[in-house]
Amino acid sequence: MEIGDKVRFLNDVGGGKITEIRKNGIVIVEDEDGFGIPVNENDIVVIETNSYNIKQKPAPKVEYGESPKRASSESVDGKQYLKSKTGQEKEDELDENLEAKVVRLETATDLLKTKLEKSEEALNRLEEIVAAQDTTIKKLILQIERIEKAKMAKDMVQKMEKEKQDKAKNTISTTDKSESLTDIITNIL
Repeated sequence: MEIGDKVRFLNDVGGGKITEIRKNGIVIVEDEDGFGIPVNENDIVVIETNSYNIKQKPAPKVEYGESPKRASSESVDGKQYLKSKTGQEKEDELDENLEAKVVRLETATDLLKTKLEKSEEALNRLEEIVAAQDTTIKKLILQIERIEKAKMAKDMVQKMEKEKQDKAKNTISTTDKSESLTDIITNIL
């Protein structure tokens, strides 16, 4: 780190330019409002350096609404554009880099297709399982309904038998009472 380097704070929002480096690891960072902030050198990261203390020329200003002007009216093909951006002069190196990127993209695409196919197969299997479970659930519901109907029928039969037994008891006790009365009358006479 040197005076003039642009830095960002690691543990806080913002940053600025180093204006002073003190002993024991303290750096004074001037923020965009002009305030000097003392910061530990471990709490900042350099984002732009001017290690040779060379005055950097400012970036050209582009006015919005205007399109950039080209040197010629010819359109630039992809290779020329990439060469100008990467600074590579050899077409072979550029072609190899592009081919490597294309191969990586094709490989990634193939992997994604394979994963998609496997996901579709798994989804189909899940749908089959759900359909089978639906059928099983419907069968169980029918069995439960049959059991409930059988239980209701059994309860009704038991109730009818109890009513028959109660009637039979009443008939027997009435018969016993009538026999007792006849015996009493016979004994009195």
